[in-house]
Amino acid sequence: MRERSNHQVRDFAKKTLLAGLAIAITLVGLEIALRLFGLGEPPTFDVNNDYGYLMRPNQTVSTRGYPFRINRAGLRGSDFAVPKPPGLFRILFLGDSITYGGGAIRDEDLFVNRVALELGKSEGRSVEAVNVSAPGWGFENMAGYVESVGLHDSDLVIWIVPSADFRRPKMTAAENDFLDRKPPSRLFYVLLVSWRKLEKKLGGKRPPTHASGQNSAVLERNLEVFDHLLARLTRTGEAVVVFIPSANGYDASDELARFRSVTVSRGVASLDMAPMFRQWKSSEIFLDGVHLSRNGHELVGKSIVAFLKREFGPAQKKSPPR
Repeated sequence: MRERSNHQVRDFAKKTLLAGLAIAITLVGLEIALRLFGLGEPPTFDVNNDYGYLMRPNQTVSTRGYPFRINRAGLRGSDFAVPKPPGLFRILFLGDSITYGGGAIRDEDLFVNRVALELGKSEGRSVEAVNVSAPGWGFENMAGYVESVGLHDSDLVIWIVPSADFRRPKMTAAENDFLDRKPPSRLFYVLLVSWRKLEKKLGGKRPPTHASGQNSAVLERNLEVFDHLLARLTRTGEAVVVFIPSANGYDASDELARFRSVTVSRGVASLDMAPMFRQWKSSEIFLDGVHLSRNGHELVGKSIVAFLKREFGPAQKKSPPR
């Protein structure tokens, strides 16, 4: 009887060990697969009182298959020199996650880089793009960055204003669930993101909401910030604004009109992408109804290049500073 009992214990221990080994091999295999396919390597963020947060400098990001670098300034893209080298024309793009691009878009496919490449080719000079953006940024985050850090010796600022930003308050890293340190493994991060999505879907954790009055107050505040920053940009150089609707257009028809009236009062040229978007199916230019697909980035890039040539071409009175 005792021998039978000991045999059962050994058999159970053996099965438990084999099961544990199988689980360990599976977990290691999943981790290796995530690394091979460039998945699950998120950016980490530093908190800042002036502009809320920004990506931590000098890191590699690869969340959805396309690795890219965060440079020493904490921005997506290559390092750049300040002051800029002689003969270089620098365009600073200011924006949120749409400008940032995210892990589903390659560096070379970002409209930020497409514009610089196409202008450089067509004008026969060196053009560089600086991508001043972060996921989730609102008007106050962007304005705080410009006021505290500056414009990196840029010749032209292109401010990308999605309709989602009209009523977005100043955001924090905590509100966006951004990490301040790298997760222990890529698999851990994928499981963490999956859990957060499930939690939100089940109603266990909801994104912050704003009452109607607060929401309207944010809109009015953003209009003030928009006006103030445009005034600052036009004092120091040339600027243009590009408005980008979601797949459903603009939430309220008068919101775009109010922001465009600010650009008119400040003498800033603006481009509305809505007419171009209407020529495409939303599934062809959006990943999720808000963020742009590769085709969307290509369309925005071509539209900006054509707009700049019309606005600053030889037949126009204005020309970009050199």
